[in-house]
Amino acid sequence: MNLRRALSATGLSALAAATILTGSPAAGGVVAKTAEVCAVPATTANAKVKPGSPLQHDPNEVTEAVAAQIERQTSKALALRAKYGAFDVGVQAVVTIPVAVHVIRKDTTRAGGNIPDSMIASQINVLNQSYGTATGGAETNFRFTLQSTTRTTNATWYTVTPGSSAETQMKNALRVGGPETLNFYIANIGQGLLGWATFPSSYNSRPKDDGVVVLTESLPSGTASPYNL
Repeated sequence: MNLRRALSATGLSALAAATILTGSPAAGGVVAKTAEVCAVPATTANAKVKPGSPLQHDPNEVTEAVAAQIERQTSKALALRAKYGAFDVGVQAVVTIPVAVHVIRKDTTRAGGNIPDSMIASQINVLNQSYGTATGGAETNFRFTLQSTTRTTNATWYTVTPGSSAETQMKNALRVGGPETLNFYIANIGQGLLGWATFPSSYNSRPKDDGVVVLTESLPSGTASPYNL
């Protein structure tokens, strides 16, 4: 998936969503009236709606006040890190983020969501290209590597929507690792959505909810044109 948008905060799930949902690393700020960003309740931090969706707008869009509060908190944290030497102006070490992919399928057919490994590999490649400036984004020290792939046949989870009991059940059953691991769920998500992600700030209170959920056919070579880049 390769759509240009902005996120209001950085972290593993939000960081990856900035590329999965936008095609470039996360922008450093928020444009309150125009950025299609994210999320109250805390279950989702970023959701993208396809044209023709029954939803009129992002179902988890934050208010201008919440967006401004997040921006202030982020700016304050960055200023403190810079002041106390957390940022080295020299060469930074590469941070490799392990990615746990969870393919949710209706059945074992390709039409039922059982995508080939090649599509998953292509999506990881898109992440690495984007965070390495290949698609025009800023250079970063973040790189992504596929750690594991699970395949689950569950017709209810296959059409998961944000904040639903299906999402809770799916993530409670499948999520692995700690905050350093990007859990990447792939399904034929409902409500005309392309995907959503959680805020990193919600990890402590809802660790099982952390992760990114994307539309199966929005991955590279999928059928959801023009998002399948």
